[in-house]
This record gives sequence, structure tokens and C-alpha cells, in this order.
Amino acid sequence: MPNEPTIGDVLEAIGTFATSVDERFNLVDRRFDAVDKKFDAVDKKFDAVDKKFDAVDQRFELMERRFDSVDLRFNSMDRRFETMELRFDQKLENLEERINQKIDQLKSDLTTEIDRFVVLHQTLDVELVAMRSRCDRMENFMTKVAKRLDLEYLPV
Repeated sequence: MPNEPTIGDVLEAIGTFATSVDERFNLVDRRFDAVDKKFDAVDKKFDAVDKKFDAVDQRFELMERRFDSVDLRFNSMDRRFETMELRFDQKLENLEERINQKIDQLKSDLTTEIDRFVVLHQTLDVELVAMRSRCDRMENFMTKVAKRLDLEYLPV
């Protein structure tokens, strides 16, 4: 069989095929190496992004602590304002009470003074009536004396 391949021909063909497959594997390995390098570059970029995110996270944590501090301050201010409000309410109540007492005292004093004035006016009216009566009696007496002495007397 002259056209049949020999074992040497088959081995040579397998060797050529193996070399071709080996070259293709080497090509695939180089491509995988290139892909690995690209992945390594991407990993480095992700590491850099992770570091930036860590820095942002730290900033957010710092801001959160600051906001918590501000919240505490506002809560403290709220308590102080509530205390001040209570104190002002108490002061206002005390002031209203004192003003009402003072007004009551002034009313009482004014009423007392008005009563004294009315009593004084009544007393003066009584004394005026008594003085008029006395003057009238004196004038009558003077008129009688003037008649007896023959004097001219004109009462005022």
C-alpha cells in the first residue's frame, strides 16, 4: 500500500499538529497574561477607588460626629430655653400678683382718701351751717342792740 501514511508520517503530522496546538496555547497564554495584566490594572484602579471611598466614608463619619455634636448642642439649648421659659412664666406670674396686690392697695388707699374727703366735706358743711346759724344769731343780736342804741346797722 503505497499511499498509506506511515507511522513516521503520522508522527510527523502529530508533531506538526502538536507544535501548532502548542503555539496556539502559547498565544492563548499570552492573551491570558495580557488579560491578567489588564485585570491587575483594573484591580489597582479599584483599590484606588476603594481608598477614595474609605476617605469619603471617614469624612462622612466625621460629619456625622459633628452633626451629633450640633444636635447635642441644640438639645442643650432647647433645655435652657425651656428653663428660661419656666423662669419667665414664674416671674410674670409673680409680677402679675404683685401688680394686682399693688392695684388692690391703691384702690383701698384711694377709697380711704375719698371717704376721708367726703367726711371732711360733710364736716365742713355742718360747720358752715353752724357758722351761718351763729352769724345769723349775731346779726340778729347786733340788730337788736343797734335798735336799742338807736344806731343804724345794716347786716351784710
